[in-house]
Amino acid sequence: MMTVVPEQFVGQTIAHYQAEALLYQDRMSAVYRAQQLLNHMPVQLTIFFPPSTLSARVYQQFLTRFMHEAAKLQAMRHPHLLPIYVYGERDGFPYLVTPAFSQRSAAVLLQQQGRCAPPLALPILEQIVNGLEYAHQQGVVHRALNPAYIFVHEDQRVQVAGLGFMNLLEKRGIIEDDRPYAYLYTIADTLLTPARYLAPECLEGQRGDVRSDVYALGTVLFEMISALPLFSGDLSLTALSQRRNPPPTLHERYSDVLPSLDHILQQALAYDPARRFQRASDEFCSTYHKLERRGTSF
Repeated sequence: MMTVVPEQFVGQTIAHYQAEALLYQDRMSAVYRAQQLLNHMPVQLTIFFPPSTLSARVYQQFLTRFMHEAAKLQAMRHPHLLPIYVYGERDGFPYLVTPAFSQRSAAVLLQQQGRCAPPLALPILEQIVNGLEYAHQQGVVHRALNPAYIFVHEDQRVQVAGLGFMNLLEKRGIIEDDRPYAYLYTIADTLLTPARYLAPECLEGQRGDVRSDVYALGTVLFEMISALPLFSGDLSLTALSQRRNPPPTLHERYSDVLPSLDHILQQALAYDPARRFQRASDEFCSTYHKLERRGTSF
């Protein structure tokens, strides 16, 4: 692989989209403000840059997997999932085209506004659940859900991004690496998602399933309501905390959190996947509405 400077793509046309400005870059990718040439629709173009040190064989494995997984993601359409318009390869670098991001992420909102009261947080979570439930029915698990991938529009409509990105970018299955937690890194040796949002089984090396997304949903809800992460520290410290410390209750700290909401969080965040809600829809929709009908609304 050749070394690339992300700025070199500014002004270039890729699959009928012109890259207008570089918005963000990291070790694995660069994000551009772009425009569709035919109708001048604004979009966001993300180009991925595998390390130049990859062998030709490893790179081809990565590209083949990327294209296979991207095809599945492009086929998915749901109002609460950020769609992928186009995917492909340019000069050896795979890319995705998605809608332009005018909305803010839940991570930014938490930084700017602090904790979110349950009556405001739960409708947001319900939309996330609806999107994830659709993805799960299509056989796709997010595996990297965190507040940075949750985008909230001004009208409070929510879309989940980053679906399937772990499948696209992980080094597991392509690069052999026997270091601790190597299975949680991309082919560029960057962490796929912050440790505090990963279910215990994922930290232990399992790929995760629907119940791992349920756990991640629990961490997101906990953080939205408390403005505090469920756990902190590096991978090994988070794994140790998960084993030794049950999730703290919130109703003793916040007067607007009733024990019934803590009950939902405790089940979503159970260490054993078999003790969690077994479907995303069970977590924040069915159980919540059952409690409402019993007169125990939040």
